[in-house]
Amino acid sequence: MALAAPDSSPDTRTVYQSFHDPHDARPVKIPAVQHPATGEYYVIWSDILDCFPGVLRVQHGSYYVPYMRDDSLYRVRPHGIKYHPNVILDIVYAEQPPPILRSGRPSTRAKDLVESRATTTRSQQPATMTKPTNGNSIPLNWALERELARAFTGSSSTPSSPVVSELSSLEDDVEEADEHEELLYNDEDVVVDADADVDADEDEDADEDVVGERDNDLDIHHQQAITDTVDKNTDHKEKVEEVEGTDNNEPLLDIKDAVQGAVVAAPTPTVTEQTEPAAAPIATEPEKDNPKDQQVVTTTAATLAATTSHEEPQTEQEKAFANLQNVLARVKAEFIDRLPPQSAIALKDDDPCSGPVTFMDVLERRGKEILLKRYHWMDAVYPKLFYILPFVDTAPESENETSDLGKPLTFADFRVHFFCDCGDIKEFNSNFVSHCKWKDMPKGYSIKVEKEDQVIAEYGDYLMAVLEILMYGAYVDGMLQLLAQTDPMLQRGFQLSVKFLESKGITSAKRLMMEKSPQSLEEVAPVPALDPKQLRRFVGSYLHIAQGTRCIGGMHPYLTPERDVRWVSLTHWVAMSGHEELAEAMDFSNHPASSVCEFDTETGAFRAEIKTPERARDFYRLAEKLKTVCVLRLFLDWTLTLEDEDELCEAIPKFQAPVVKLIVRTDPSPSEGAPGFGIGYSDVILAALANRKIETFAMSQRNEDQRAIYGHDERFTMENSSLSDSLARFQWDLHTERLMLELGVTDLDKAIVVVRYAIRGLHRLSRLNLRIDHWENVEITFIEPGQPGSEIEDKNYDSGNLAPFFESRKCQDKIKYSCQRRRNGSLFFPTKSLTEVTLTYSYARDRNRIRDILKQNKGLCTLELWNDPPVDDASQIFETYKSLMANHPTLTKFQVKMKHMRGGVSDFSWTGVSGPAANMSVRLSVTGQDKVVSVFQKYATSLSSLNLESPSVQDVSVLEKALRPKKGPFKLRRLMVTGTVEMQAGALEDLKRIILRSDFDEVLFGGSMEWKSDDVKKGLK
Repeated sequence: MALAAPDSSPDTRTVYQSFHDPHDARPVKIPAVQHPATGEYYVIWSDILDCFPGVLRVQHGSYYVPYMRDDSLYRVRPHGIKYHPNVILDIVYAEQPPPILRSGRPSTRAKDLVESRATTTRSQQPATMTKPTNGNSIPLNWALERELARAFTGSSSTPSSPVVSELSSLEDDVEEADEHEELLYNDEDVVVDADADVDADEDEDADEDVVGERDNDLDIHHQQAITDTVDKNTDHKEKVEEVEGTDNNEPLLDIKDAVQGAVVAAPTPTVTEQTEPAAAPIATEPEKDNPKDQQVVTTTAATLAATTSHEEPQTEQEKAFANLQNVLARVKAEFIDRLPPQSAIALKDDDPCSGPVTFMDVLERRGKEILLKRYHWMDAVYPKLFYILPFVDTAPESENETSDLGKPLTFADFRVHFFCDCGDIKEFNSNFVSHCKWKDMPKGYSIKVEKEDQVIAEYGDYLMAVLEILMYGAYVDGMLQLLAQTDPMLQRGFQLSVKFLESKGITSAKRLMMEKSPQSLEEVAPVPALDPKQLRRFVGSYLHIAQGTRCIGGMHPYLTPERDVRWVSLTHWVAMSGHEELAEAMDFSNHPASSVCEFDTETGAFRAEIKTPERARDFYRLAEKLKTVCVLRLFLDWTLTLEDEDELCEAIPKFQAPVVKLIVRTDPSPSEGAPGFGIGYSDVILAALANRKIETFAMSQRNEDQRAIYGHDERFTMENSSLSDSLARFQWDLHTERLMLELGVTDLDKAIVVVRYAIRGLHRLSRLNLRIDHWENVEITFIEPGQPGSEIEDKNYDSGNLAPFFESRKCQDKIKYSCQRRRNGSLFFPTKSLTEVTLTYSYARDRNRIRDILKQNKGLCTLELWNDPPVDDASQIFETYKSLMANHPTLTKFQVKMKHMRGGVSDFSWTGVSGPAANMSVRLSVTGQDKVVSVFQKYATSLSSLNLESPSVQDVSVLEKALRPKKGPFKLRRLMVTGTVEMQAGALEDLKRIILRSDFDEVLFGGSMEWKSDDVKKGLK
């Protein structure tokens, strides 16, 4: 080969070529050297092999990057590829063949994905196909199996260059190896690849009735390369020796065993020069200096070539091989165009580009907040990555063809789609599986016509930013977040969607660069991420979606190692999860003690009803291993003993799920538990509080005749559950590290002391609700972080005095206290932080107590007194505190309620009590048993609403006189009278006068008549 004369003045600068490894987010830079003969910069192939062991080829987008050649078209030595400045080249590895068959019955798609993992291994060697042992094995759907195989083997599912280019390169390698008699060394991993191919042929020969479905799962490039290599080796068969001890009639499994044995027995060849790797190994010649070692290490492809070179009739192996060639040709023709190529647009090089701000910088600036936004379980209401695509494939082939669409597009021509948020999950980097538009993208949802303007105004920029992320890919701070979706059909849809949004006034990054040409990133406004309320409003209010399910089809919540929740496709959810524990969870119902069981990936929930303590222990061990499941719902369907509670207390701190819903049977004889609880299970609740991995927890009881209620949307169920049927419920706010806690207790004073000590201070709470029943409870709302006093901690949490802590925070915390049955809660009165108080009241007993509450609690807003028994005059009670209330800074409402023995509740309500008397209004709902005369005489002109039940003649007469025009204007606009049948004629006449001279907005009369049996008989006679 003629070489050009070296340049007398070589370039001494150092340049680097950037490469993108699909298993690593950051580009890798390898120094490029100047060839002494040609003077061009290139990267030596051995350097590439050192950085990326097992590399198959290098390409850029869909363009194969060949070895650099000289003017005579010979490959330069040492072999290498030409340097491409400002370009990131893709590294493509050899793919492993997927598993073909599995045993077992058909199941759900999620279970199929998990069960197919059983056909792969977790050893260091690549996974190989195994021969089925069950004659009744049911093959998986070929597309699903092919998709999942790549998830388990950690390889890319997208071919990066056309097959023709690859095969041409392989042919050149074989010819050059034969011409120069080079030794082609193949490492152990590649030999194992060949072993896997032998298994594939063996399975194909053993089970021909499903070959049509199984062969479609074979890796196209890998098997096609083997086929082409076999053809070349057949031409050079005189240089290939058969493995010792093999025969043409032996099964392929024996050939594989012989190959593996030859690998162990053969000496390691000496490699002086590394040539371009082929998709499948060819052969290894024996060392000529050692005649004893004549056993040649061959690969499956070479062995097949040798065994098919005889002129005997076709053997079983030859039939299988011929069948394999036909299947591969069909697979290539059917699927090579359906696989989206690996992205070249998304690869951002660190080399400076023209201009101070590049287009990729603008994309990063606009989408950074969206990509880096993290949602915990309660916040992750819906997927954050959503965009619009044309409903019908009307996307133009080019940007200039939009005028051919015929009519202007509206939102009716588009659908909202959601995308897998798998970008920078750690588990995803080492198990890369590209998105497939046929499976990973769920169905689209239409936008409500009447909401189109609101969608553009509130979500237009967000939709544009997500579209650009998917079109061009996204980097954040040099880290790859999401590859571009370069499928031609998707790209056409993206382009049309961008133009549609631009027509609505939304600015794209491309137009921003053309019109404004920003000189710094400060001129580019980032698109803000959406908060949970905005996500919920978009899906719940603007889309046509079935609210009964509250789920997005095809999206599954995934719990990352950082404890945030991402919505990903089912393929990626399974690929990034532990397959052994998932398989165990899906089979958990195969036991009589846990027959009612469900593993729902759409809500991320594992639900189980367990009937025995032994099966419960299995659940506890499994819950410790389920690290990607978001919700655990457990129903212990038996009466727990103290030993069972102890086991549950030991298990809960090991749970990994952020949401735990625990249901127990009502204990007929509950243990006292912690002081103030008295209902049992207090240790279980405290153990759940100690596990900081649990973000949301709920514990409730069910009677024996009740079944556990499973909510399809666990988030909705937890948010809307009440404490009335719960023993405990809490939720951590991970943004503020504050706790919302609700507990069912038996003593308010004792319970607050226990809770305060258990959480090491009340300052860790955002809200506390202690509840005995509807009539007795206390709710404390603590001031939010950032407000004055929020930084003060409750250091004396072991004391029984609450007042110093609340006073140190200037009494800004709000306490709602209700005690209508027992004299309970004395610890809360000295806090001076009461805002709403409801108490059982007796004028003679509690007159001074209420006076102290009004004086000490300057933030009091509502005071409600229940007069029991109803013997006091409501007017007298109000007059007692009238002066204090008039000077109170915050009090707005004063109520006196009376519950009568015959049923019904009377209500005397004064509002606006702390202002001028003219602003005060009174609402009354009274019966004939109440003392209302003094109230009518003093506050008739302040009445705004009046409900009278069977009023007496005296009451109506006093009211009529108090509402005469000479008393001045009055506010009464609503009058309701019931029991009119029993009223006397005088009372009716006074009511008539009141109505005729008044201007009421609403007047209601009602009454009923009750007949006794004797009266009915008399009436019939």
